[in-house]
Amino acid sequence: MEPYELFQVLFPFLLSFFFLNNIIGTIFFFLGISQIILFFSLTIIFEYKRKRRLPLLQNPRLPKVSVITAAYNEENVIERCVKSICASDYENIQVMIVDDGSTDATPKILERLAESHGITVIHQKNQGKAVALNNAIEQAEGEIIVVVDADTYVEPKAVKKLVEAFYDKKVGAVCGYDRPANPTNWLVKLLALSAHSSTGFVRRALSVINCLPVVNFGAFRKKVLQETGPFISILGEDLEITLRIHKLGYKIAFEPEAVAYSESPSSLRVLWHQRIRWLRGYLQSIRIHKGMLMHNTFGTYLAFNFMSNVILPWVLLAAFPLFFLQINNWSLYLVYNLVSFFGLVPAFLVVCYSLFLDHNLRKYLRYFTVFPLWIIYSLFLDLVCIVATTQEIGGAPRKWNHWKKTGVMRIPN
Repeated sequence: MEPYELFQVLFPFLLSFFFLNNIIGTIFFFLGISQIILFFSLTIIFEYKRKRRLPLLQNPRLPKVSVITAAYNEENVIERCVKSICASDYENIQVMIVDDGSTDATPKILERLAESHGITVIHQKNQGKAVALNNAIEQAEGEIIVVVDADTYVEPKAVKKLVEAFYDKKVGAVCGYDRPANPTNWLVKLLALSAHSSTGFVRRALSVINCLPVVNFGAFRKKVLQETGPFISILGEDLEITLRIHKLGYKIAFEPEAVAYSESPSSLRVLWHQRIRWLRGYLQSIRIHKGMLMHNTFGTYLAFNFMSNVILPWVLLAAFPLFFLQINNWSLYLVYNLVSFFGLVPAFLVVCYSLFLDHNLRKYLRYFTVFPLWIIYSLFLDLVCIVATTQEIGGAPRKWNHWKKTGVMRIPN
């Protein structure tokens, strides 16, 4: 869901150019400005509150943490993932890896790591990620459960930072900051820039008003997971469990210093299948919890989120050919209107501000050479939405479309 979240900041700008030079466009334009100002203000409030809170770790009693990972045919990445977790500077930790019926070298690698690093390995028949996580949670000893994907490299301080964010008993889960680990081509570099805006910027703002919609890399209180019941086997099990936590009235916090790096798709084909799965999982979760829409502050945001993720892309694709029909001069005027139509200027400013918040502006400065390709990326996401929505309505088979990870990791420094 992460790439779509930036649309929630930019969509009034996009619609304003669909209704170019009329009063409706003006209304949408000012709505867009108001929305960005609101999110900008919320990020400032987030940083202010975060600096003032007393961290949980000032208490000499450190809660035990169980870090769990479900792995299926992850021979190229699982060792790096396990070693990064074991290198955590949090001492009271249990590491549990569930082998979900892998047919490659993953089981052998895990057994070797169990001997050398003292991790707990659980073997099961291939039943999917949700069942694997439930098996691990049932056997976990920790008060706090950290869920990590098998292709993820976890920074040493990440677990401690996740635990610190449970400063309030009302916090039921904490979302960490996941970023692409392999910015090797234009696509992954664009995904890296998008991650800073849609994760770093948007989730700071949503955390303040308790509207974070998903915890992918993050931590949960075990007692909260016992209240919600087990993960269910849909394409978006992390989103669905997050909605249940909201329904129980718990807060969900964002911790920007709990950083982890995961391998992102480096081709449009793989990205296509991944985003189709993400959006179908989103639609399945919304259908299960449709009663939450407009129910409270989170429900109001969820309805807005649904409009941005599902309805808006149809409007934009319909508007795109009409936009070209308005163009009489195929010169600099066309370039100007393309930049305006896709909201490239506000997107650029949001990305720069997000990198500034994360103290990464200098590190990622060279990635801005690919930023003009945002137009292609935006159209790509629109098409993903239309196809995913059509598949879900038509009852197409729910395929996980597991893709083989390469193990490449090039973190900017």
